[in-house]
Amino acid sequence: MEEERKEELVDRFLESMGVIMRLRRNAFRKAMGRHGVTLPQFFLLKVLGVRGEMTVTEVAQCMMVAVPTASRMIDKLCARGFLERRKDPANRRLTLVRPTRKGRGAVRSLGEIHKEELLRMMEDFPAEELESLVRQLEDLVRRLGPAPGGSGG
Repeated sequence: MEEERKEELVDRFLESMGVIMRLRRNAFRKAMGRHGVTLPQFFLLKVLGVRGEMTVTEVAQCMMVAVPTASRMIDKLCARGFLERRKDPANRRLTLVRPTRKGRGAVRSLGEIHKEELLRMMEDFPAEELESLVRQLEDLVRRLGPAPGGSGG
């Protein structure tokens, strides 16, 4: 009985997360369009902004996509001036990818818009409820461990 209850709760959790992600994406889509990036491209720029230079394979692992998919995303962002490539000085066979000034600026700008949209969406939440929710989500993240390709902290 306990396992059935957990399975039901996990199903509800997944459905709720899906709804939250769709609402967030819809609210954020217009701002991304003004910058000429898609949601996956925004996340790629954000990951590179946090992690620094990465190889295409590392990007693919972090984004949980195939290497050719990551390579196409990188090609498009390089063509639009958001990313740049350079040879790894320690291993000239590897190519490193990093955000340009334009890419870092887009992430900053979109990050602020993203936060403003979420604040607007949550304006009716009492701070105590939001704090409790955030604490529970942070606890869930700690229990699940580091994100794929992440450093865990």
